[in-house]
Amino acid sequence: KLRSFQNNVKAELGVLPAGTQVFQMSAEGEANFSDKSYPARLTLRLDLEARGDPLAEVSWPRGVYELGLFGSNNLELRLDGAPAGDFNAKDGYVVVAEASNERIAGSIFMTVAFRPHAPLPVPQTFDPPLIIRFLIEN
Repeated sequence: KLRSFQNNVKAELGVLPAGTQVFQMSAEGEANFSDKSYPARLTLRLDLEARGDPLAEVSWPRGVYELGLFGSNNLELRLDGAPAGDFNAKDGYVVVAEASNERIAGSIFMTVAFRPHAPLPVPQTFDPPLIIRFLIEN
């Protein structure tokens, strides 16, 4: 375990402007970039594919989701004070193993991210893959 994002942890169901129903989880902590530590916010969004269902009846996410730069399945890291260190997942997967009103648990497996705010926006390859585990409990 190298880092923990334990501040302002939130998980919620919502609707994007296009009508897509999503699960969104966010947390704050610290991340390293260029040998310095910065306050950071990690945000995961997953498309629930529950078109037209009332939001109160949509269940928490479960299963495997593919991450990408486009679409509604996204993972973003934003660093306060070092935007060149920001990244968006380009190639990866999320496994939500357990999801209820009391507990949400899973893992993120990422091999490529895109650094959109670098002076020259570039991809970053993680070898070995970057693994992020998450657990939210009430």
